[in-house]
Amino acid sequence: MRLNHLNIVVDDPAGMHDFLVDVFEFESLGEGSRTMQGVRDETGATLVLMRSKGGAVPDYPPGFHIGFVQPGRADVDRLRARLIDRGYEIDDPASARGGYQFYFTGPSEVMIEVSC
Repeated sequence: MRLNHLNIVVDDPAGMHDFLVDVFEFESLGEGSRTMQGVRDETGATLVLMRSKGGAVPDYPPGFHIGFVQPGRADVDRLRARLIDRGYEIDDPASARGGYQFYFTGPSEVMIEVSC
């Protein structure tokens, strides 16, 4: 069985969509709407970005995040530099649990992990 999609509640579906297409090179699933957008990765896994009722982002539970895997350390460093160029404040990557990773707060206050 493979994962079909995850639904992520955000305050700005179009902004999160554009961020994922620009930074993480997701494929857009089309124009979408003011309340819902979609993106897909190279494996076909889909993120549905849905605006919450009232526009407020939910309080995600502690530790909730979206994780993206890169092929190697240089790729993690390259992506970190790309994010810093776009104005994100990101601590230096750290070695942990056999990997190399960093976390940052992305659009709509969603925590994002990048690792290899």
